[in-house]
This record gives sequence, structure tokens and C-alpha cells, in this order.
Amino acid sequence: MDKHRRGPAIVSTTRQLAWNTAGKGFFLVNTPGTKAVVGFAEGKQLKLGDVTIDVACPYASIFLTALDKDATLANCKGALLSAVARNCNTGFKVFAIDAKVLDNGAAPILLEPVKATVKIAGRSVAAVNVLDHDGRRTGKTLPVESGQFTIDGTRDRALYYELLFE
Repeated sequence: MDKHRRGPAIVSTTRQLAWNTAGKGFFLVNTPGTKAVVGFAEGKQLKLGDVTIDVACPYASIFLTALDKDATLANCKGALLSAVARNCNTGFKVFAIDAKVLDNGAAPILLEPVKATVKIAGRSVAAVNVLDHDGRRTGKTLPVESGQFTIDGTRDRALYYELLFE
């Protein structure tokens, strides 16, 4: 396994996946069509090719994926950004000593908000549309400056964002 070690990270043979084992840990996906960070990466600036993600919350699962079939993030017309963190049903209860679930709770699901700044170099982002939980446009957009925008789950009340490129 030493040939796959890069400091605190274990990197796949293709170098498209990396698991950073420092602290509570996180993993990265870095393919031509998808860039992602999942785990405890708060305060980290993660450079994945032309995409940089600055995570500003304790835990997050942030995926940026090209929407066009057979396209990459370098040449797609649009991309989907999904951002979710820890979640549980309302009323969910767990016994602290042995983590036994006492009550699964019920709807609605409570979501911890995700906050992060995303920067895309080499592409002109025409718009970032805030989507509802069914993937429909809400009519809200995020400001983009020099390919950079900030998602904020508390402000946006969203899990999904549509990026359109010029």
C-alpha cells in the first residue's frame, strides 16, 4: 500500500480518488466529469483540476458533475452541484453509550446546512440556478464573480444547484 500513500492520503492507481486519513478524514473524486469532496474537510481549500472547493462547514458531501452525456466539466454546457451534509428524521433518537437507535423518527428530514465556495477556472459561468428538492429551478440565482460563487444551505435552503456555462 505504500505506493498509494501521498502523505496522509491514500490515492487510487488512476489518481482519480483520494482518501485523506488525517483528522476525521474525507475523500476526493477528481475525474474529467466529476469533482467531489465528501467528509470532514472544514477549512480546507481543495483543488481538483480547474475546480477549487473551500468547505466552510464541519461535514459535507459536495459533487459537481457535467450534465451533458459524454462531456467533461471542461466542455459541458451545464453541470449539477449537489451539496448535502448530516441528516436525520425529526425525533430521531440514539442511545449515546452504544449508538443503538431508540427511535427512527419521522418526516420531515432535518438537514445540516452546507456552506462552501466553489471556483471554476478556465470556464465562464453564465448562471448558477438554485434548484428545489425535485431538481426544478426556483427562480433564485447565485452571484458569480470570476467563476466563483458561494453556496449556503441556510440561505438557499437547497441541495441542488444548476450551473450553466457560456
